[in-house]
Amino acid sequence: MEARFFNEDEKVLAIERLAENNMGVVSSEWKWSHVTEALLDIKTWCWFCLIFSISVPSGGITTFGPLILRNFGFDKYTAILLNMPFGAIQIIATMGGAALATATKRKGPALALLCVPPIAGTIMLLILKASVSTRGAMLAGYYLISFYPGICKSSSTFLP
Repeated sequence: MEARFFNEDEKVLAIERLAENNMGVVSSEWKWSHVTEALLDIKTWCWFCLIFSISVPSGGITTFGPLILRNFGFDKYTAILLNMPFGAIQIIATMGGAALATATKRKGPALALLCVPPIAGTIMLLILKASVSTRGAMLAGYYLISFYPGICKSSSTFLP
């Protein structure tokens, strides 16, 4: 509609092609009925709860990651170095989840699968006591927690 390089006939033709492909035309008009529909939609609330429950703790885990690792008994420089794989695992989880959802054309199972490692990692960190002998297991649990952004970041980019 706003393409200056199209004349009026070409704009109508483009809109007809969009309609034929079941695509919509963007409307900038605010409609309160859409707000009401979104607030009453259970799926919208489920997505909100999912994203909110992942986003709130993610800031703390990311920000205080080196401090968490220091509590495992590592010095501050080692803790910083050991926090580096956390980001790599986040990328792998996000890309892997997206690939799985695309391959299966279903995002629910991919998101459910991405929820398992953070739950397992959290349980490991809650059960294990910090000591030199449990450092490796606690570090593995910490790395498992790093799968959580795959849920949050990918849920909006997966196929519908």
